[in-house]
Formats: sequence, structure tokens, C-alpha cells
Amino acid sequence: MRRATFGALILVYLVSCERVPPPPSGLIDVTAASGITRSTWSGGKNKHHIRESLGQGACWIDYDRDGDSDLLVLNGGHEVRASYAGSENLLNAWQFYINQDGKFKDATKQVGLHLRAWGLGCAVGDIDQDGFADLFVTTAVGPNRLFRNRGDGRFEDWTSRSGVGSDLLSTSAAFGDLDNDGDLDLVVATYLDESSYDAKGELCKWKGMQVMCGPKGYRALDDLLYLNDGYGRFQQSKALAGYPGYGLGVVLFDADGDGDSDIFIANDSSPNHLFLNQGSGQFIESGLASGTALSHTGASQAGMGVDVNDLDGDGLLDIVVTNFSDDIHNFYHADGRGYFSEWSNRSGLAVASFSKLGWSVLLEDFDLDGDVDVFTTNGHVYPQVDAQDVNTTYLQAIQLLFNDGKGNLHEDIDKLGMIANVPMAGRGAAAADFDGDGDMDVVVVRDGEPPLLLRNDIPTNETHWIKIRLAGQRSNKEGIGARVELEASGVLQVREMRRSRGYLSGGEAILLFGLGSSTQVERLTVHWPGGDQQVLTNLEVDREWKITETAEE
Repeated sequence: MRRATFGALILVYLVSCERVPPPPSGLIDVTAASGITRSTWSGGKNKHHIRESLGQGACWIDYDRDGDSDLLVLNGGHEVRASYAGSENLLNAWQFYINQDGKFKDATKQVGLHLRAWGLGCAVGDIDQDGFADLFVTTAVGPNRLFRNRGDGRFEDWTSRSGVGSDLLSTSAAFGDLDNDGDLDLVVATYLDESSYDAKGELCKWKGMQVMCGPKGYRALDDLLYLNDGYGRFQQSKALAGYPGYGLGVVLFDADGDGDSDIFIANDSSPNHLFLNQGSGQFIESGLASGTALSHTGASQAGMGVDVNDLDGDGLLDIVVTNFSDDIHNFYHADGRGYFSEWSNRSGLAVASFSKLGWSVLLEDFDLDGDVDVFTTNGHVYPQVDAQDVNTTYLQAIQLLFNDGKGNLHEDIDKLGMIANVPMAGRGAAAADFDGDGDMDVVVVRDGEPPLLLRNDIPTNETHWIKIRLAGQRSNKEGIGARVELEASGVLQVREMRRSRGYLSGGEAILLFGLGSSTQVERLTVHWPGGDQQVLTNLEVDREWKITETAEE
């Protein structure tokens, strides 16, 4: 009896000494447990029409002001004919998910957004300065939509009252104070006029395959600029007229360092546009002059998504644009005063992106080491590529390129984790700290599948962080367009507050700075839209700071 007991103790000891595998790390797929379950659809399986290739976007929005970000996911139709009258049953409803401590509840009907419309992109902004964030949605058919947050848990359709209900095929959109009057204006990228070239039933040739026809041959459109009267009603401006392009991505930022927001439009198969703000809502188109219109060889590319941030730590905001396969993404390095040079080859971005067809791009410090990394969603537009040996595939995995702090980018599959091996038809993506742990997580919209919710569990090796949230008083409520300069351990980091970036999507209105080993922020300077400056010193790290604009005259 004693021998049996002794043997059992030895067995227990041996079992207890077995090595327990560490938990998975990287960007972790938590979709199944999150409650985000509905698939998104962008037309038919074979993608015979250009609209079907575009996919959908998503936007993070704390609609109920409880401190965490809720999520809008747009949807399209199973077939392209779902856009025509009498076939609404083929369209899929959008989804609005309420964040409940990192789990998500479908509350689409509850909040008044149970709609069947071919949604494409979304943008978030407080259009009437009442403290509640509102929603703008672009659609493939019918008018774009604006939904005002009533503050009682529901949205109301504000489209007819707002004046932003264009029925042009629109894609990405962004809110920003473009005339420095304290409220949020709206920029909408437009793609093409589908009626100008009837490709229904027709196909084109690409590498010997019959595929849908691309944008060339359709009439390109002027992008849209709407100026806000301060009460959520908009007047369309002609400041961007006369510069048509196949617009897909849009981002607002101060490209020339003069203190106001400029407009960058990533165009598909036509030169990109950079509209420099001259004040009071007037702009000069400077794409060619700035060096951001074309590739390093002087060619138009298939500009999809765009984001900006300081990739090499020089205090200037660089631009990254995603492009087609058998091409390279752009790294337009800011040289100062609105001029840029191509760093795609020298940075390593060219090699990493050549076989990929990129869509959304997010520039964030995912490993909190103090420099900005490059995240992209990928996926081809032609399902037919899988039947041929053409150096690419229809489904493609996401990429995360890590930065050495000087703008040199490299892949680290082990650091990214298992998601590096999961192919998908990725389209829109949006960043937020949805679980409140101090690093940026990402939602990715996938065609034919539920959105992919990625929790950031990348190993950070005892690094620190600080999260900044702004509250405007004379400026817009979320401080969109503000420039924030942070100094820690003698290193300067620069960010601008924005929501809309990437492709068809919008992120949380926060700035998250990785600090590496720094344990204190010595100085933080906020340059508010309109020119006011605010300085804070000796800030505690590993926490969120809400900075309210001083309202002194």
C-alpha cells in the first residue's frame, strides 16, 4: 500500500515538472470569442464588376461615451444586381456592436442602424459639437448617409438635413477642420462613374485571364469637400473641383507644416492628389510638385489605402500608400515644407510588398518600442489568379513590418504570430485599444467572412506607453487635427490626432505612444487646431491622459 502511494507521488511530481507551453503571442485572433459573428459580402464569388472588388470598412466609435470603443461594420450584397430596385433581399444588413468589457453585443436594431444598403466606407466625427460622435457612411448605390448621434442611445438619419447625400460612387471619407473655424468639415473620395462604361457581361484580359475591367475606361470623378456651418449642416465647396481621379484612400494631415490640415487622396490608376490648404477652405493641388503623385519611376499606381506618421523619427510626417501586386507600396518620406522623396526601396518596403495587393495600412507602434510600425491588409481583386502561376494569390495574409526607428522596415513572422499564416480577402482595417490594456488592437474586414478581431499580445519586454485623449473647447471636441509632441529620455515623438486613415475605415480617437524603457514623459506639447499651444510636464506613464483644451481667450 505504501509502495503504491509512493509511486503515485512520483508520478504527480513528474507531471508537475512538465513544461507548460507559454500562451500564444503576437496579434491574436479573438474573433470567435468576441461576439463578432456576421460575415461581410462584396458581391459575387467571381468578381465580374469593379464595385465587387472594393470590399467594406469598419469604424470604432464610443457612441455611448462609456469609455470604450464600439464598432460599426458595413456590408454589401451577395450579387451585384442587389443594388437595383426590387432586389433589396440580396443585400446584407450592417452590424453595430456594443463593446462590453472587450466582448461585443450586436445592437444594430437597438441603435437605429439596421439598414440594407451597399455600404463601403465610414467616418466618425462630432458634426454638431454636442459631445456625441456621429457617423458618415459612403454607399455603392444611392446616396451617402449621415447619421446624427442623438445622445439617447440611438442614431437618426440626418442625410437630407445635412446636404452630404451625394449619389456618386464614393469610398473613403474623413472629418477635419479644414477652414479653422472650430467645427468638422468633411472630405469624401469618389471613385468612378459606373454608368460611363457599361461593362456588365463584359470582361477584360489580365495576364491571359478573363477578369473584370479595371477603372480605366470609366470616367474619373472630382472628390467632394463639404464645409460645416457648425450645426451639422454642410455646404459643398468647389475647392477640389477640376482634379478628377479614381479615389480610394483619404487622409487629412499637415503636410507642409504651416499649422492647418491638408488633404491626401490615394488614387487607383491615376496620379495621387495632395491638396495643400491655403486657409479658409481654399486649396492648391500639389501632388506632382510635392513628389507624392507617382512612383519613383514616374508612373501612376493603383493607390488603395493611405496613412501618415513619422517613420524615421525626424519630427515630420511620412506617407505610406498601398498598391497592386507586381508593384511596390509607396513610402513618401517627408523632406519638409510639403516635399517628399521615395524611400520604398531603401526602407525595405518595396521588397516586402511586391507580391502583395495591399488595401488598408495603419502606422502604429505595435510593439511599444518607441517607433512606428507598418500594418497592411492584403488580398487580390481577381479570384482567377489562383488558376494561374502568376506569382500571387487571391487570398493573402496580413503583414506587419517592424521599424528600427530610422525607417528601416522588416518582417518578423515569429513576433507577429500565427495570424501571419492565415490567408484572407482583407480590405478595411481600423485600430483601437478595444480592451484598454495600453496597446493598439486591430479589426480587419474580410470579404466572405466575419471581421477579424486581433488583440495585440506582441511581446513588449517591459516597455512602457502613454495614451493621449484630447477634449477640445474652442477646437472640435476630439481635437482632430491637433499635433502632439512628446519628449521622453531625450527622444522626440510626433503624432497628429485623426480618426480616418487606412482604407474605408476609422479608428479610435486616441494617440498611443510606445516609450520603450522610458518611465516618464518629461514634456508633452499639444498644438491645437487654430494655433493654441498647451504644455504639460512630468507625466506618469502606463496610463491614459485626457487633456482638455484651455478655454482662456
